[in-house]
Amino acid sequence: MTRPLAAAVCALAVTASGAGAATLTPDRGCYVAGRPVALAGAAFTPGSAVTLAGIGGATAATDPAGAFFASLPAPTAAAGKVARSTVTATDASGVAASAT
Repeated sequence: MTRPLAAAVCALAVTASGAGAATLTPDRGCYVAGRPVALAGAAFTPGSAVTLAGIGGATAATDPAGAFFASLPAPTAAAGKVARSTVTATDASGVAASAT
């Protein structure tokens, strides 16, 4: 009998430096491959489009406070291995933040 192995993807929030800098924060530290990675962004340009790059691509719209929520699928990793990935969010004004 074979058992499927789930690979975990770990993430650690990393924010841009400086006061009032944009942030990109995952909802947890590790994910099972293919499961949703929920990301929260803050301090981006209000009412702008944010492009997410790194583990697939997506776009999100910021609210009047410059915040957004987005979901991307966790990347796959070799069975029994942990993969690290970086997601970068950038708005049309060039404001950016990353999470690894």
